[in-house]
Amino acid sequence: MSMPLSMVGEGKKVKIIEIGGGWMLKKRFHDLGLYEGTEIEVIKNDVTAGPLIIRVLDSRIGIGRGQANRIMVE
Repeated sequence: MSMPLSMVGEGKKVKIIEIGGGWMLKKRFHDLGLYEGTEIEVIKNDVTAGPLIIRVLDSRIGIGRGQANRIMVE
């Protein structure tokens, strides 16, 4: 079952299945290493406010909540 990245709890590992938004946002995500099929781990997610911190390979990335809502994971 898919859900937005913004709904994933801390410490969970998920796989990106779809990235929504315009081509500029998709390009930004691709530049950060976020593609369909990429496995990521949620390091920090306060669920109610603030950015998410995720781990992609050996990097930590901060993503705004609005952007995280456009990344569908399972």
